[in-house]
Amino acid sequence: MRAEIATAIETDRGAGDPKNVVMASCTGDRSLAGKTLADVTRARGREVNFANAAETAIELQEKGGCSCVYHAIAEEDIERIMKYPFTMIASDGGIPFFGVDVPHPRSYGTFARVLGRYVRERNVITLEDAIRRMTSLPASRFRIMDRGLLRPGMKADVAVFDAARVIDKADFLSPHQYAEGFVHVLVNGVPVLEGAKMLEARPGRALYGPGYQK
Repeated sequence: MRAEIATAIETDRGAGDPKNVVMASCTGDRSLAGKTLADVTRARGREVNFANAAETAIELQEKGGCSCVYHAIAEEDIERIMKYPFTMIASDGGIPFFGVDVPHPRSYGTFARVLGRYVRERNVITLEDAIRRMTSLPASRFRIMDRGLLRPGMKADVAVFDAARVIDKADFLSPHQYAEGFVHVLVNGVPVLEGAKMLEARPGRALYGPGYQK
């Protein structure tokens, strides 16, 4: 197990260096949030190498485990993948407690980052295509047929934003920052953001595709 973990740090999630594995939240020790696997290994009196980093990872798991951020993909790969016509844009970010731990910034800024950085600043894809990849393409792919388009009879999930200003503010060092440029948001036809201010309504519901079984 130690050998396999060491190999994963070297060739997979660690991308060749334990410093590329960053603790987002650790059940056994909340103070480790924001530290790298290299930092924790060194603090425990070990030389930083793959074998010792694997030993540290096992110890952390035995204490309840950690969620981590892995810096293991290059910017040019992101842009190449994004240009592929069937790539859909989504996020597996969570809904963190504001200011707690050091989560991945995608929890705050995935879609704003695409619209601001890759559409407006870098011209990787067009605005229209970015919106399609966030809305109608995934809805049709997962056969959720009442969402993804502005059309009579569809659920009114609507985001109104300023294309010239929308941008993510969260980063890896300071992830608890809200995106800018969104003006109004409706979920299931109910306003939840109005004039860039959050409202108290919570009309969201879990969405299930055709393969869902109770």
